Amino acid sequence: IELYNYRVFYGKHRLVIGPEEGGGKSSPSLAVIIGRNGSGKSVILDSVVFALFGLDRRSGNIEAEYKSVMNRHARTLGQKKCYVHISLSIDNREFGLTREIRPSGNSKITVTVDGAVGDQDELSAVLRNHISPESAKYLFFSFRAGPGEKICLSSRDAINSFLGIDILENTKRNLALYHKKVFHFVERNTRAKELSGIK
Repeated sequence: IELYNYRVFYGKHRLVIGPEEGGGKSSPSLAVIIGRNGSGKSVILDSVVFALFGLDRRSGNIEAEYKSVMNRHARTLGQKKCYVHISLSIDNREFGLTREIRPSGNSKITVTVDGAVGDQDELSAVLRNHISPESAKYLFFSFRAGPGEKICLSSRDAINSFLGIDILENTKRNLALYHKKVFHFVERNTRAKELSGIK
């Protein structure tokens, strides 16, 4: 992932998430991003969603705006360039996607496939085939319906699902409902017995 004047990242920053160069062939199954509050951990996740879909997770399912993603310091210095570039290795093929946002709010998208200029639809199809709705939750977005539909961002649901919080909440809800039903059942039968003794 390469960030240029994106949110808290002033200038160019590069982050490699994958096998170590010259090391093992298999990608890691888990990547952990550690940093202080405000250091840009969430921004890295936001940048992936921005690059792939042009959406702003923080603003709630809407297209990213220039003022919200452009680094403030760069803007005060009169710089106007802001982009996110991601490189992906899928099935021994190299995909590159750069999304640059302009002061007008328009995005310029550049796609490369194996080093040559590529088609955005081809990359979209590859992503849909390799990022299932289930695994997409862990990338902090989820597919609302079919592949042609717009992406629905759902970071809270994703985190809850990943940590099992949704299971805990559902269990609590079910126990409360069960408790309520048992209470009503006992109350109903107790009243029935009391009433049956009255002539």
